Amino acid sequence: MKKNLNTIVVIAVIIGVVGLIIKNITDSNRINDKGVYVIGNIEKIGPGSGGQRVYVSYKFRGEIYNIDYLNPNWQDNKAIVGKYFFKIDPTNPKSIDIVFDKFVPDSLNESPSEGWDSIPIY
Repeated sequence: MKKNLNTIVVIAVIIGVVGLIIKNITDSNRINDKGVYVIGNIEKIGPGSGGQRVYVSYKFRGEIYNIDYLNPNWQDNKAIVGKYFFKIDPTNPKSIDIVFDKFVPDSLNESPSEGWDSIPIY
């Protein structure tokens, strides 16, 4: 009986992990295909279990989003607090990718309500 319970728990954990991997891939593909760009801020970066906890804020369609997430790839704090372009999924605005290789000029403070199809050139 105990062996069957352990097997069920292991199978459930494997299914959960596979489900999360599929969700992350689907979200990433949707952002790449249909994403729009907005200006956002990395408010702070702090330690988290297994990576860095990243706190961000941005505005899309008149709503302000304040989210945080754990990024296991940021062991070296590659990002600093400040203003960045974020590429977001318009159907799920809490799904974001932060663009680190494009500079946001100081003169640009806000993005259009619906975001940009591509990063503006200034």
